[in-house]
Amino acid sequence: MKHSKYTQGHVDDTIVDHLKDSFYNTLVYKKILSAVSPRLRMLMSGSASLAPEIGDFLRSIHLSVIEGYGLTETSLIIALNKIEANRSGSVGQPIDCNEVKISEQGEFYPQI
Repeated sequence: MKHSKYTQGHVDDTIVDHLKDSFYNTLVYKKILSAVSPRLRMLMSGSASLAPEIGDFLRSIHLSVIEGYGLTETSLIIALNKIEANRSGSVGQPIDCNEVKISEQGEFYPQI
């Protein structure tokens, strides 16, 4: 199963993809989820973006992963992915109450 298909949202699955997903869900994914917590449906990562492979894997086992970024010394949340616009390896857009400058290297500089 290609985990990268979960990076950009919905992708049309083939019948083979659907069968593989059902197979893995029955034999593997449900066991992973029940070992962690049977009620767990969403994870939040708030320090920085996850490696895309980790986010994609978690999404492939049917866990929503919301990534964000914040600095304890300035603001709890600076940027956050939205459920409907969620991309692995990204911390999302700055939330409305923050002003942020982005360096040429892609680093966030919150304006305080």
